[in-house]
Amino acid sequence: MVESHLLIFYGEECEICHQMDEKIFKPMEKEGFKFKRLEVWHNDANKRKMMQLTDGQCRQLPMLFNTKTSKWLCGSQGSSAVKKWAKGE
Repeated sequence: MVESHLLIFYGEECEICHQMDEKIFKPMEKEGFKFKRLEVWHNDANKRKMMQLTDGQCRQLPMLFNTKTSKWLCGSQGSSAVKKWAKGE
């Protein structure tokens, strides 16, 4: 299985994370995008990884990180911004 380069850092109890998952991420997966989800509120290793990737600049969820471009998005985003990020634009 190929590991996705599109990382979603989220919190299990994060309402906006669940809303974005239903409205943006799951529909994008149906279009062929693949995401790797990493929970941070109950997993310290994932939280440290999120902080390292953004040099501590993003403390909002969800945090999206593209490992191919090193670009990231922090907090609530619209679908067009997420698609551009995912495509590396």
